[in-house]
Amino acid sequence: MPTSTVPAIVLLTATFGLVLAALAAALTGCGGGDAAPGATASSPAAASEPGAAPEPATTAATGDPLPPAAQAVYLLGGSAARECVESNAAWGAAIRAAGGPEVLAVDLGATNQSFSADRRLVRGMPKGSVVLIGVSLGRYTSPPPRALGDKPLTAEARAALAGEVEIRHRYSEKRIQTDERKGEILELWLAERYELYRRNYEANHEELERLVRACRDRGLRVALLELPINLEFVGDRLDDPRERYLEDCRHLAAVSSVPFLSFVEEVGLRNTEFYDLMHLVEPGRQKWQVRLAEEVVALLDASR
Repeated sequence: MPTSTVPAIVLLTATFGLVLAALAAALTGCGGGDAAPGATASSPAAASEPGAAPEPATTAATGDPLPPAAQAVYLLGGSAARECVESNAAWGAAIRAAGGPEVLAVDLGATNQSFSADRRLVRGMPKGSVVLIGVSLGRYTSPPPRALGDKPLTAEARAALAGEVEIRHRYSEKRIQTDERKGEILELWLAERYELYRRNYEANHEELERLVRACRDRGLRVALLELPINLEFVGDRLDDPRERYLEDCRHLAAVSSVPFLSFVEEVGLRNTEFYDLMHLVEPGRQKWQVRLAEEVVALLDASR
């Protein structure tokens, strides 16, 4: 049984668009723009990462978005959500190993993903699905894109919702940032990105509130989830901006009667298991995935 006070869900990944530059990805944490599965990131920050090829587009899906009778579990978020599990298949297997049922586990995390883009994806989710909304520093740094939540789903997005696209990780333990570089990223976030966080925070939190309402209106079971952060490296230097979204997410969860899962400190993630400040690599993904599986099972058990 997980030790967090609120059960969780988690899901795995389909991801597309152009990747943020290594620095931009780290600075945004999870991203805050309007990229969605099957779409190209349109934020000015979404440029090719030095030394990495752009993320490939996916093929479109046809037919129903889900296999009939499948219990769907979705994870929404930016690139930090994309990097926090091994694969859709591995995540589903971990849920079964933790005592859960057969599920369709899908991570919809994508570079620079916004809460507005998440709301668009929610419109295509079958009623009764479990939806975990990832939150992090990076989801608040860019202004919400206009009217994106009202646009129709693309064929690529339907393919993602159907679990037909597997994770395409951008980061690996074979190539992680040095501590010196991580320190530079942290200093730059505090000097530059923090102001964007302050400026765009309220608008993004309002979008998060709309997203939770959209999930409830759709008949989805929703929970909020704090995404990984490299606490061993950053120490208390990001406590103030982090506590702001934690406090507001606790409040939103309470007034909306939805769970809020925040167990970053409990997993024991090490600095060497992060590419930078927000993006996990192996074996950190395995650690996180085990805990998420336990949380998913607890959430599903509580709903019976």
